[in-house]
Amino acid sequence: MWRRAGNVLNLSLANSLKGNEKWQNKRRIIYLLSEIKNG
Repeated sequence: MWRRAGNVLNLSLANSLKGNEKWQNKRRIIYLLSEIKNG
């Protein structure tokens, strides 16, 4: 039972990290686009 709970926790943690990565990539792209516009 505990192991299953740990697996679920690890999965949700991994998913949130992936989501965070995507968000950071989006921010980087937006930043680059604004730099190009202002450049």
